[in-house]
Amino acid sequence: MVTKTEETQLNSLENQVDNGGGGAWEYLCLIRKLKVRRSDKVLNHGLSILNDPKQRSTLGNEGASAGEASSVSGERATNALKT
Repeated sequence: MVTKTEETQLNSLENQVDNGGGGAWEYLCLIRKLKVRRSDKVLNHGLSILNDPKQRSTLGNEGASAGEASSVSGERATNALKT
């Protein structure tokens, strides 16, 4: 269960990322921590990080986590479209 404070933080960070204000990695980490499903957002922002060599290199070992999250989200989005 997500608390009101966590939901506010998530929505604020989501708006910031959606409007190009940065913080995509922090957003993805918060989604994972709160265990919420935002497959389209994870796919979109995860791929944007992975496709940018500069951002990807700053992740180090966490790059694999971003890749896995994006892959799973893409699969969920594809399955949702099939139904």
